[in-house]
Amino acid sequence: MGGGTAQTAHAVGVARPVRDLRTGRALRGDGGLDRSGMSPRRRARLRRSTVILAALLLLGAVLVRLAYGQPDLETEATQQVAGAAQKPAGGEGTAPTGVATSAVAPPGTGTGTTGHPAAPAGPPAAGGTDDEADLAEDPPVTPGAQYGVAAAVPATGAGSIRILTVPTGPLRAEGRTIRYTIEAEDGLPVDNAAFVHEVHAVLSDPRGWQAQDAVRFVPVSPQAAIAGANVDMRVTLASPALTAQLCAPANVTTLQVSCWNGGRAVLNLTRWLRGSHTYGADLAGYRTYQVNHEVGHGLGHGHVRCPSPGGFAPVMMQQTKGLQGCRAWKFPTSA
Repeated sequence: MGGGTAQTAHAVGVARPVRDLRTGRALRGDGGLDRSGMSPRRRARLRRSTVILAALLLLGAVLVRLAYGQPDLETEATQQVAGAAQKPAGGEGTAPTGVATSAVAPPGTGTGTTGHPAAPAGPPAAGGTDDEADLAEDPPVTPGAQYGVAAAVPATGAGSIRILTVPTGPLRAEGRTIRYTIEAEDGLPVDNAAFVHEVHAVLSDPRGWQAQDAVRFVPVSPQAAIAGANVDMRVTLASPALTAQLCAPANVTTLQVSCWNGGRAVLNLTRWLRGSHTYGADLAGYRTYQVNHEVGHGLGHGHVRCPSPGGFAPVMMQQTKGLQGCRAWKFPTSA
């Protein structure tokens, strides 16, 4: 009986070791299996696979973000500048701060031609901001005595813009229609009627943009503009202070230059009265260039360089800066 008991104890009390079927090695305890029946080695392999998969997913996400998620900083900056050039400083569809669209002097109280308060600018024509910010030092030129304007230029005007009446006359029969107004800031030492006459003469000159670009300039009356008629282009004479505001964010203050911005050809009063050293005493010639250059931007033309020293300078060349060997010329067509 003693032997039988010992045999029973041996059979029941001592468990046979569990062996790995591949290696034949005995496994400790319950064979190293967890509740799911997975061995430590398999768990380790699964853990490594999970980590590798997570790392690959993270790397893929980073690559996708780099390829598609990051903004094109150069394009974004260009769009911001272009956006700024398409609207006045005061916001889209409104006049900049300090430019009155109402509550200005009643019609007929301005100097020269009967005036009207300016309506908000309509959709701008093509073209970007022209600030000529890289201009070299340009000594002022005293205007000719025939203009009857003192060389001194006031820094500011009244801050309000007046739409002026453009004389009626024969219009070009063909071409893409460009509806425009001629405007001037109140309080400037300029006769409005004379200013309108000069700008109108430049726009209708047979050597001008109508011939070059096959367009037809059609004036919009002050009443129609105020009532909301479409205006493609506004030719505006402004004091240095208002010019800086209308041309923002471009810096036109340092060298007192003009610009095209927000649907406006902004003519700086300083240049209108003093011209440029490149035109010398020919103030009338410079004014013609000043109008044609900024209007050219409104028609979509950019800056160009002197194509042939000794020849006439293109009107879209920055002639206020210098002539690069060319001769000053004020119209877009050949001399």
